[in-house]
Amino acid sequence: MIKVGVSIMYHPRRADRIPPLVRACAPLDAVPVRDPDPGGAPSPLRTAKRAWAQIQDGVTHHMVLQDDIALAPGFAEQVSEAVARHPEDGVSFYSHWNSPQNSYLVRRAAVAGASYAPLSLTEWTPCQGFVLPVDRARDLAAYLAEIPDDVQDDDEMVVIFCRKQGIPVVATVPHLVDHGVDETIVGHQGELRATVFAPGERTPTAHWTGRTAADPGPYTVELLESRCGIRMVDRDPVEHKFAWHWYDACSLVGVDPRAVLDAAAPHIGGLPDALVPAATEVWAAGHLLGADAAGHPPVPPGGGPFTRHAIGSWVDSAWPGRTGRCSAAPAGTSSSPLGSPPCGTASHTREAAMADELRERAAAMARREAAAQLRPAPFVPTDGTGTLVAVRLVACRSCGARPGERHWTPPFAPDGSGATPRGPRLAMLACEAVTARAVLPIVRTAERFPELREARFQTRAVLWDALSPATPPAEALAVVDDSERWIDAPGEPPDGDAARTLPASTRPHRGPRGWRWHRADLVPHFLSPHRNLPTRIGEHYAAELRAALRTGHEGS
Repeated sequence: MIKVGVSIMYHPRRADRIPPLVRACAPLDAVPVRDPDPGGAPSPLRTAKRAWAQIQDGVTHHMVLQDDIALAPGFAEQVSEAVARHPEDGVSFYSHWNSPQNSYLVRRAAVAGASYAPLSLTEWTPCQGFVLPVDRARDLAAYLAEIPDDVQDDDEMVVIFCRKQGIPVVATVPHLVDHGVDETIVGHQGELRATVFAPGERTPTAHWTGRTAADPGPYTVELLESRCGIRMVDRDPVEHKFAWHWYDACSLVGVDPRAVLDAAAPHIGGLPDALVPAATEVWAAGHLLGADAAGHPPVPPGGGPFTRHAIGSWVDSAWPGRTGRCSAAPAGTSSSPLGSPPCGTASHTREAAMADELRERAAAMARREAAAQLRPAPFVPTDGTGTLVAVRLVACRSCGARPGERHWTPPFAPDGSGATPRGPRLAMLACEAVTARAVLPIVRTAERFPELREARFQTRAVLWDALSPATPPAEALAVVDDSERWIDAPGEPPDGDAARTLPASTRPHRGPRGWRWHRADLVPHFLSPHRNLPTRIGEHYAAELRAALRTGHEGS
């Protein structure tokens, strides 16, 4: 018979929260465990050591709760039912609503109608409410006892323990624990809500005998700061700021981005212009989530009973300022006066023939861009910033766009803001935007070569715009190609005082213009936001880039 004992770890400044939590745990016996050194450096690990070691006699499982949580009605009964379904596993009753991996795994399980979501064994284990079989709990207590308190984060140590011991960890769907909005003891800020929390709905007992969703896959989808991104799980560290733009990474996850937009058109096409960008990102995230869940049947028509809660919290967490985390792409209002959809012509459009030289050079540049973006991202703590790329906007000769205000999020920062006293600089046209993944080679170079921490870079579009309109297309493309070869030997200085050119595609950046414009702007161009080469060259580049990304990703 399942019998769960409870420890509630707490800091004295939150002592007033403990009596209500103890009552909410009834009839489970909950024992408060005080931080042994509340005046010392903040360390949840210090208190967790005591909480995991304080195991009551006669229990089959031991659960530790934290002091800044809220419990779902009927908490004790539902905990016992969930533990009975997974008696040998670790069971978490919470996940952070935009954690890089676990929040997505929980949402995927919710859409699939599953009662449990297998959690990542590389991302931190959510410990706001976590239970283990009693023998495993004793082992965890002994493991934590050997770790210095200044490590601070118990959740990072728990995932290492479970991975080493081969303990599967699942989260309940829905969660039975929610997190408050207070700053944590160690200073984590932002709203730390649960991914799927439904306190107003009493979950039927039969739900907890339900199935467990599919194991974690090779990628997750994020929705942060109103932008959808894809994170490749095996290639990058858990915490980083370099998610792929969803459109760019679709080829890596078996989805056609054009199909995503085709499906969106009837729903988004009639929205007010100002709503179109955010609505498109939410649609893309939902489409990718649904496609992933559908690959692991069965999936109920319309999703599981907690789909609305899962998607609702995703949208809520994605609004700027709500997340406590930083997005992976720049945002803001453009000052660009671009006056026609990006399939039109600009003042120096070159109507060049499809020459073999252009095709070969474009293909080589595509392979270079793929190799640059397939490099592993550097680790950046979720609440940290890492190396920032200071952006200097420059006027565009083609369309007349002038530098204006933009809102930047890591890994970007405005040049001259004081946020990047030492760091690389990137010149970018006022009418363009590049993704966070695009600047990955800049950050890696700055971190690898100390002498390049303040190096200057420019986008392809900046260099292309500076070339004379009379320059033959093949010659102009050769100049761009040559200027980005630094990436093959990043430690070597460029010729003269020239900036290094970033081998990355670009997109137009402008204010809301409606669905037709926005859809066209989502398609990247390898050279300029003005599509300054024949369409066939751009299409050839895009095909080569997709092929190189797939080949490189599958071969890694």
